[in-house]
Amino acid sequence: MKSTKVVLFDIDGTLCRAPHPVFRESIYYGLETFFNQKFNRIKKDYLSGLTDRGIVKRLAEDEGFILNNKDCSKVFKLMNQYTIKNIPHDYKEYLFENVHKTLIFFRKNNIGLGVITNNEDKRARTKLKLLRINHYFKYFYGGGNTDYKFETAKIARADLDDCFKNYSLTIIGDHIGDFEAAKSIKASFIAVTKDSESKVRFKKLGCKYVIDSFSDYKSIANFI
Repeated sequence: MKSTKVVLFDIDGTLCRAPHPVFRESIYYGLETFFNQKFNRIKKDYLSGLTDRGIVKRLAEDEGFILNNKDCSKVFKLMNQYTIKNIPHDYKEYLFENVHKTLIFFRKNNIGLGVITNNEDKRARTKLKLLRINHYFKYFYGGGNTDYKFETAKIARADLDDCFKNYSLTIIGDHIGDFEAAKSIKASFIAVTKDSESKVRFKKLGCKYVIDSFSDYKSIANFI
């Protein structure tokens, strides 16, 4: 039996440029509105790699609050309201070149397309719709119900195991956390980065395929 191929894409830094400032500000808006208190906006490196749920929990803890999962959902709703209201109309231009061509080619070649992201589910869907690529993806795994991407990856693997008896899985991302998530569920991984130091880092970690764009999408498809 021929194996089905499935690809899960990260969003920020993979399909499009790093998050627009509105998305970062929406997190603080959601938290500050929910708790009715100003939050410290000093950059916190330890938030890197956390999902949106993990981020809002940690930021709340820094201010002496505890967020349960139900309250996280309320914060997410506020975040999404802020995003929809404030994101500029030209956000679609954040999409990397050749992404449409890549997704169309993959789909024509029967490669199942999905998303695996640290963004909370509705927030991620908002991004994909604004980028005008939401319609390409059948499988979707967001960061609204987990704190780390490797936890989201395990949910994705379990779900896909129920969908297919025989399939291969590849994750495409730009962050070390994406690589670790892929490794944790024994999926193949393709790194997307234009930074030379990051390319070296991914190679040292054992990443077999590193790209700086989607220009050669046919070769990418052959690797999958």
